[in-house]
Amino acid sequence: LTRFFVHANLPFLAADNLFFHSFLNAIRPSYVPPSRYVLSHNLLDTEAVRVQQEEIDRLKGRKNLTLLLDGWEDLLKRSLYGSVAVEVNKHPIVLSLEDMTGNRGNADNLVSITQKAMSKMEIGDGKNVIAITTDNPTVMQAYRRKLQALFPWILVSS
Repeated sequence: LTRFFVHANLPFLAADNLFFHSFLNAIRPSYVPPSRYVLSHNLLDTEAVRVQQEEIDRLKGRKNLTLLLDGWEDLLKRSLYGSVAVEVNKHPIVLSLEDMTGNRGNADNLVSITQKAMSKMEIGDGKNVIAITTDNPTVMQAYRRKLQALFPWILVSS
């Protein structure tokens, strides 16, 4: 049910809709659907953990990863940074999405969130990472230098 709501881009509020309950009751009268709170907290958290473990398992066999890091501001003016691991002819894997609002997006903070993301996804030693690509503002140039000091084998590009 959680996957249906997420992949259909349905608001969790729909879980409490009378017509949705009537529909489910017609299909299976004994089924008690979860409330929107249970759906958006307990079940969504469980699904997030399942997906994260699936992505960790997918990363384990990969040897030539390129990390991509980019930052942007969303419509709510939040400062967001996303990191992705990619390999040729494979699906990309999102490592993290960090809200850096209120924090300086300096090179040290970006290195820290990259290390945290790599550790969380069990590639913290960086041995299967061969390159990193970012855009080219000054902060990203400093970030690439600092990351290459930690992982000297990594190629850097913008």
